[in-house]
Amino acid sequence: MRVVACSLVAACAVATVPPPPPSVVAAPPGVILPLHELADGSHPTELQMQQLVGHYSTLDGKSGFIFDRTADPPLVLRDGDRFAVSVTVAANRRCCWDYAAAGMSLRVDRATGRITELIDDAHPDGAPVVRDADAEPLSFP
Repeated sequence: MRVVACSLVAACAVATVPPPPPSVVAAPPGVILPLHELADGSHPTELQMQQLVGHYSTLDGKSGFIFDRTADPPLVLRDGDRFAVSVTVAANRRCCWDYAAAGMSLRVDRATGRITELIDDAHPDGAPVVRDADAEPLSFP
């Protein structure tokens, strides 16, 4: 960026102002915002990435698992298991997606992306689940 300053005496000085560092964008005076916290639509923010991986439990506490949507296909690790397994879309309904993996099925609301129900050996008729903790992304062994 070039800045030109002129005085009434008709003397002009040209100064080159360095661009802001790449991790800083325009903000109100005195406020510096790092790029990774701004939602620009080209990549997920740190907060959005945190929402893609989490630990979920049924309300009765009998079943729990980590669900990782950062991987393609998504991965699930049941509490007590040593290895993560990939999930597949079992059905694509008007209201939700059903994901299936190794003895369990997850129902995910299409509008919100929230996991609403778990079907497994302990809950053959299904049980509501809640996200109860953050988790690190999973990987295959």
